[in-house]
Amino acid sequence: MSGGGGTITTRPMQDADLPGVIALLERTLGPAPGGVPRADLFTWKHLRGPFGRSVASVAEMEGEIVGLRSFLRWGFVADGDPIRAVRAVDTATSPAVQRRGLFSRLTAEGLEVCRDEGIAFVFNTPNDKSLPGYLKMGWHVVSVWPMRLKVRRPDRLLLAGLKRDLRSGAGVSAPEGSSLLPADSPEADAAFETASSWRVPTGRLHTVRTAAYLRWRYAGGPLAYHVMVADEAVVVLRLRARGDLREAVVCEAFAAPGAARSLGGMLARIPREAGADHAVAHVGPGWSAADLLSGAGYRRMPRGGMTFTVRSLSGAIPDPLRASSWSLTLGDLEVF
Repeated sequence: MSGGGGTITTRPMQDADLPGVIALLERTLGPAPGGVPRADLFTWKHLRGPFGRSVASVAEMEGEIVGLRSFLRWGFVADGDPIRAVRAVDTATSPAVQRRGLFSRLTAEGLEVCRDEGIAFVFNTPNDKSLPGYLKMGWHVVSVWPMRLKVRRPDRLLLAGLKRDLRSGAGVSAPEGSSLLPADSPEADAAFETASSWRVPTGRLHTVRTAAYLRWRYAGGPLAYHVMVADEAVVVLRLRARGDLREAVVCEAFAAPGAARSLGGMLARIPREAGADHAVAHVGPGWSAADLLSGAGYRRMPRGGMTFTVRSLSGAIPDPLRASSWSLTLGDLEVF
């Protein structure tokens, strides 16, 4: 591939490419989500994932990394049957080589690797800017998953809305005296071990929530998560700035059989315990919290949601292109 400054070659990413990849991501995408070091986030996500190293390709021109396409390996299960998938994340192209079809080329090469490995499908949550490109490459919009909102400080939410600056910011700490535990604490680790054995949705695609996955996802990386534990119920939260607001993101909510009341009470207390102005959640059918959010004060937001897309590769049962095949949480959907 040549023109516009030189010949571009593409190949699988190697460990030695990491400094060049991080430099490209920082140059093209800016700060990492949550304000954490991008090298730490990339290494945790793509090199230490519980489902294996990511499928990642780079483009090189005159010794410089000018393109990246990565697919984060992910494990789903439905009725006990494991299903291998990948999530399309972390893509970047240097401005010097844009409009040369590099994004499409790297994507096609990555998809071919995934197909050869027997991976069933690719999923992601593209924004409005990137969605058209994915649709052109064969992705399908499965659903716009609705979000639920519990407001603690409506005056502050109204004022922030009038300012129209609700962009996500860095993570924030739990307030002093809160019952929230750091996700990397021994108590949280024990909770992950216990929660991994509780009821999961049947007949729908959901993430393989082993203790190892929960530790990696919420305790093993640079992003800060918190855990609430009480009476055989566990909630995992991410606290972050949203403009001038403080937001609690409900990533996971588990309960042992018979502990629904305890979990519902925890969900209701989240904004106060987190010192947050509001909390947001999405819980798919079949999870313990799915029928508890309304009673805990979470109302469906009339607008917005997470656009969820899938590119089928080798097929899977249930059909990943049907919204009824899925049961996801914000821990599956949030961008990290």
